[in-house]
Amino acid sequence: MELLGRRVAERTTGPPASKPSEPGQPTAYDEWNLVRTAERHAGWVLARMIDADIPDEVAQYAEGRRITSYFALGEVVDGDLVKKIWLWTTTERSLEVHDFDSIRVFNWGRRRHRYETAKIERGLKGYFPIHAAPQVKTRFGTGPGFSFTIEKKDGRRYLRRYVMVGHVVNLYADEPVAAATSPPPTEGPPESAAKPPEPSWWQRLWQRFRRP
Repeated sequence: MELLGRRVAERTTGPPASKPSEPGQPTAYDEWNLVRTAERHAGWVLARMIDADIPDEVAQYAEGRRITSYFALGEVVDGDLVKKIWLWTTTERSLEVHDFDSIRVFNWGRRRHRYETAKIERGLKGYFPIHAAPQVKTRFGTGPGFSFTIEKKDGRRYLRRYVMVGHVVNLYADEPVAAATSPPPTEGPPESAAKPPEPSWWQRLWQRFRRP
């Protein structure tokens, strides 16, 4: 399953939609993920109903955080074992405007025959999408790479690019990118701004016959 997007919306019984709250009642929100299956079907799913299909030997390090995305960056051969190198993003709190607050890279250690942390960063304001590549060439060398966007304390967004050479994950680019001056809306557009739907073929035909 592929993650296409994320949205925080007022709680409803269906997919994300605008729904006014009753007067005097606190507004409740849900977090939704737009996903696409291997059969190319796409739709909105409640984030709390999704479990990451990642090995338990890696998932055990979540420490109560929710895994919001994960990627296989490569493989390590250890005798008869073939273990993947994992990148994941997690969040400590739900219903935030940003998509994740931590990234972590797990590499398989041949010495102790277990997963070890190759890179961890916390306290981020990170945004999707995340791009992973099997090989990138940098001044640090060539290896699997990944990139994502963060918002820094100055309010600007930056694209960070990383490469993993051997057991070391290096940051090789931190470039400012264009960003909105305010967070993206969590609700749909107001009714006054909504474009009226186009009349159907039957409606146009009926209007033609009603003309004097």
